This record gives sequence, C-alpha cells and structure tokens, in this order.
Amino acid sequence: MLLSDWKSDPRSFFNGLLDVGPNPPDSIASEFNIMKFVVTIDRDEHGVWIVECPSIPGCVSQGATREESLANIREAITLCLEVRAERGMPLTLETQLVEVFS
Repeated sequence: MLLSDWKSDPRSFFNGLLDVGPNPPDSIASEFNIMKFVVTIDRDEHGVWIVECPSIPGCVSQGATREESLANIREAITLCLEVRAERGMPLTLETQLVEVFS
C-alpha cells in the first residue's frame, strides 16, 4: 500500500501503518512510504513524559517512560492522520525553523 492509497481507503492505510510499529522489517517497510515527524519531548512536574507533534494540530500524547511516550505518539500521529484524511483536511501544517539572535 502506498501513501497515495490513503485517499481511497484512509482507515485501512493508517491501520496498516499502526500495525507495522516503529521499526518495521524491510519486507514490510518496502510496502509503505515511511513518514517522519519531528516531536517535542518534555516532562511535567510529576515526571510524566509529554510528547507533541507540532506539525499536526492537537496531536499530543504522554507516557510513564520516554519509550512509552514515543510509542504512544506514534499511535497518536497515525490516528490524527487518519481523522484528517477522512475529513479531507491537509495531513500536516507547514513548520519552519527560524533563527533568533540573542
């Protein structure tokens, strides 16, 4: 299944990505276009790891450990993309690096 297939059947496309996991074997990875996203990682005052994907509005997750929070944000990204595709919305927003001099 290719990324272009998401328009014709977004639920199957994104469920397929969710089943693959973060490190798919080469035999599975060759069937998909792998999408990479920048995420922010922080800890709150209780030590919970908070992860956000700035290019997808509202895409936030958390976990008790850094590893758990990263696994959770992968799932959140997949589900957010699925909803955006079903609603005909752009999958992501444009992000830009800016320079700030101090």
